[in-house]
Amino acid sequence: MKLPLFSRTISPAKLCLALLAECMLCQSACAQIWHSEVSLSNEKSLRGITIGRSVGSLGLATHYYDEQKWFAGVVADTVRLTDDQTQDVFVNADVGYQWLSEIDWSGQVVYAHYAYPFKHQLRNYKYDELGAAFAFRSQLFFNIAWSPNGRAQTPGYAFQKTSDRVTLSAVWRQTIAPRWTANFGIGASNYLTFRPELYRYAQLGLVYQWQQWQCSLTYLVTDKSTKQNFLSRADNRFLAGIQFEF
Repeated sequence: MKLPLFSRTISPAKLCLALLAECMLCQSACAQIWHSEVSLSNEKSLRGITIGRSVGSLGLATHYYDEQKWFAGVVADTVRLTDDQTQDVFVNADVGYQWLSEIDWSGQVVYAHYAYPFKHQLRNYKYDELGAAFAFRSQLFFNIAWSPNGRAQTPGYAFQKTSDRVTLSAVWRQTIAPRWTANFGIGASNYLTFRPELYRYAQLGLVYQWQQWQCSLTYLVTDKSTKQNFLSRADNRFLAGIQFEF
């Protein structure tokens, strides 16, 4: 089933239904190499910053993993950029390679493309990213990513010229009881070439896992300069979500 990923007329609801249908078809045909999920959260947040307004966000994702450890997938989330807009779709398509060592480390490299492909006036907001992630005993996670065309941003929502951007993050995850895990993470992102600007964030979260269901509650904190540049989108706040994997 091919999805019309660059159609200007497709609605968020139709996209979500199409993605869900494809996930179910692929899952039944080849369950061992597909991983999919559907999620609902109080907002869409990426590295400490709210994307659009703080309204509910529906997410759908599916990834294919081959026997040679390559993977590819697509993630779609509904967002509302301004109060007077209907909900749009924020899409992330990625491809990468993962590996497991015989000791305690695992990792992956991934190329991702982010875009709003279904609304013409938002297509200039697209950007690309090349990243690497490492995990130690599935408890400590490190991530580094570089974007050649990240969007430097003035206070509010106005985007300026593209800029090289480097992002670093680390997360510690700890089991605290059966089905319960806690996590603590920190991250920083810096626009380099156009307007050097560093923003930082930290998060503390609690996750409950039952079979294929996962519920999470996270408290997110950003520093003063981040709040000055992103205003209410960088407020200290709670993020809540529920996710079903299949």
